[in-house]
Amino acid sequence: MSSGVALQAHPLHALAKAGDMDAAARLVLDLAKPDKIQMLAAQFPDAVIVPVHAQEATGINHIPRKFADYIAHLTGLEADTDVIQSSTVFRTGKGGWYRMAFRPEFDGPVREGREHILVDDCVTGGGSLSELRQHIIRGGGNVVAMSTIGYAQFSTNIALTENTRNALTIRYNGKLLYDWLQQHNIYCGEVGALTESEARLIYNAKSLNTATERLSEAKQQAFADSQPELFPKRSRQEDIAALSAQRAGEEISKDRQAVLDLLMAADREDQAKGNVQDNEHSR
Repeated sequence: MSSGVALQAHPLHALAKAGDMDAAARLVLDLAKPDKIQMLAAQFPDAVIVPVHAQEATGINHIPRKFADYIAHLTGLEADTDVIQSSTVFRTGKGGWYRMAFRPEFDGPVREGREHILVDDCVTGGGSLSELRQHIIRGGGNVVAMSTIGYAQFSTNIALTENTRNALTIRYNGKLLYDWLQQHNIYCGEVGALTESEARLIYNAKSLNTATERLSEAKQQAFADSQPELFPKRSRQEDIAALSAQRAGEEISKDRQAVLDLLMAADREDQAKGNVQDNEHSR
């Protein structure tokens, strides 16, 4: 695999992600590692290649499809493109909690009883590949390997390690964690289906309440991003300026209230004096 930086730096990357099939094919030819692909095919000679089929914000990402075609051409393995992503989540470039909150769903027939190798253009947290794996397993297939052209930092190990799983279940209690995952529609509550990156994200939240808050924040931000006319983006400098103005306004309000309190106190004092004078005249 190449690094995610090298993949994104390729001059045809943006076009390929946006749906240009020729650009995707040339990118794969430039970055794929034929020796590693041959080793994978030798290890699983009867496997079916299944690419992640994803709709990006700019178009259909054809890199995984062309990667599967390249593997099939190079090794003679069969590429199966009948399984597609049935939901649109636009996860490219998003953070871990966004990816946790917006999960891809897959649909399409699975080759029951066959071995499957899943391929994608880049692995970040491994969630897309893991959700595709769940679809293959539910359909009676067996996932034996995953391969990507690029990878993000700390994402070369997708499978959940025993140490991380144990730490997660100890911190949160297995039943509570199962219920939390079910509540948020994550792998039907199956802790073992989490990727290493996803499990670490939940573990580092330090509480399931905090994890829930992070998911809610990600959803709120996604809604704000989808309504730019209602929630215009501002730079950090603009946020600081707005906060300063707000605080200045609060200080002004405090000053105004202080003056108002003094005037009201003076009015009460004058009224009290007037009452005393009226009483003296009445005598």
